[in-house]
Amino acid sequence: MASAACAPGAATRPRFAPSSPTALEAALDSVIIDEMSRSHIPGAVVVVVRGGEVYLSKGYGYADLRDSVPVDPEQTIFRIGSISKVFTATALVQLADRGRLRLDEDVNAYLPGWKVPAPHGRPVTSEHLLGHTAGFDEINPGRKAARPQDVLPLSQFLRERLVPRFAPGEHISYSTYGIALAGHLVEQVSGDRLSAYMEREIFTPLEMHRSSVGLVPEALRADAAVGYAYGPGGYAPEEWEHFHTYPASDVNATAADMAKFMIAHLQGGRYGRGRILSESAAARMHRTHARNHPRLLGTAYGFFEGRLNGHPAIWHSGSMNGYAASMWLWPEQGTGVFIAANREVASLEQRVVRRVAARMLPRVDGLETEDTPWTRPRVRDDMGRFAGRYRWDAWCHSCTGERGYVPRTLEVTVSDDSTIAFWGGEWGQVEPLLFRLMNGQLDYGEMYVAFRADSAGRIVAMDNGPFRHERVEDAGVAARPSGDVQVDERVLAAYTGRYRLPDGLVVTVTREGGTLFGEAPGLSRLVLRARTPTVFTATELDAELIFSANAGQHASQFLLRRPGQPDVVAHRIE
Repeated sequence: MASAACAPGAATRPRFAPSSPTALEAALDSVIIDEMSRSHIPGAVVVVVRGGEVYLSKGYGYADLRDSVPVDPEQTIFRIGSISKVFTATALVQLADRGRLRLDEDVNAYLPGWKVPAPHGRPVTSEHLLGHTAGFDEINPGRKAARPQDVLPLSQFLRERLVPRFAPGEHISYSTYGIALAGHLVEQVSGDRLSAYMEREIFTPLEMHRSSVGLVPEALRADAAVGYAYGPGGYAPEEWEHFHTYPASDVNATAADMAKFMIAHLQGGRYGRGRILSESAAARMHRTHARNHPRLLGTAYGFFEGRLNGHPAIWHSGSMNGYAASMWLWPEQGTGVFIAANREVASLEQRVVRRVAARMLPRVDGLETEDTPWTRPRVRDDMGRFAGRYRWDAWCHSCTGERGYVPRTLEVTVSDDSTIAFWGGEWGQVEPLLFRLMNGQLDYGEMYVAFRADSAGRIVAMDNGPFRHERVEDAGVAARPSGDVQVDERVLAAYTGRYRLPDGLVVTVTREGGTLFGEAPGLSRLVLRARTPTVFTATELDAELIFSANAGQHASQFLLRRPGQPDVVAHRIE
């Protein structure tokens, strides 16, 4: 139940040499084939680039189970979800690179007809949109359309939905609406619909001939991977999703096309004879532009910052019904990886990215790497001021009726006078309000969290990298119905056993009567409350466990879901 990936202490290592393509393929085969089997993933694809070339590209499983169509890195088209935000950011930076707009100027200068409100006295700029600091409320209800012809023009959809929640530039807060407005600016400044602009100015120069925005073109539709859900009845195709906020989610691409996009970013905006950004614009796009604390990872333009093996990275992941994908770039090493699957499960991409980093990047030993436990003195304090419940702030604060997705709260508890516990790890205070995971890192490489205090010294928020969690003072908004449901004890018995998470942590699930309990090293015994016969919550960890079991058999795995973190799968080991 931890989001911390712990590792043993660092040791002296021989001179590093990256794996050969053959050795890397073998290393990834073992991970991908295992995870596809464990997580019931029909098909997957991976491509690794290095030094301006494709280092490895391979498909696994099936793009279409009904017709037994294999995944082909050159042919199979996947939906990449929120990685689309990087494409939209690239388009807007491209227009600025060509002198068509200024990223530090009020966006209202480019919006005829209606204006973005600025009640806090500061204008919203394109830089705010690209760095998730515009301050808009995340209004989840109503973002989807039932049919492609029902998708509204951005000018119409965004007009009444850009609700300011905090002053622009105040802090990072994940924003679908910020990048959707960035897409609207691309359309306004260029005079083209975003799909047409992407085709002409990004896909064509990079020879991404099988990429698109929205619906896959009719001529290529047979090559689109079918997205699947998996349940007691087996696999079921998911319906194609249509979003009014399409700049944030709607790019489709093959792994081969994504390799070209990654190479262009790693080569200062150039791929072959094509160029989409000047070198200076690409460098500007990859720089840090916002942080919630000087010691935390932050955001670049369209990317999140990460760190693996001690190496700085920029990344984005994406998921939609039936699809999951992730893209990581290490610009200093000229290396990148893209992984996609046609089932919405994040555990595969996490394992693949870590395996690529381990095989392709030399580990940087030192104080600030995930291998090094903190051994210096900690700051002692009244830890009780940090204890309590916190919620990721990517939900609709202004909605008065249906709020859509509302993250669960996480529980921070006190361990001693310098240490707190949450997400399955121990965090020590190393500076006032700044805590470090004592050994390990979060899924994207962060090792710190920073708390925020108001003028009276009350703790009001916690930041982990670019993700802000608000202090919850009372019950407030319920993320799920509060009442437990009764589950047949025979069903509960099928869930008991030991499960291993991708980071190696073993979770033991036990039963006493009609109640399940979860235990793991370093954690107190937790009650798992039933919300449905398969969905259980561990309130103290702000975690949701979704068990998979066939009738009359023990559960083979559970999906662990936490706000602000990718989903992971824990597999039964006994």
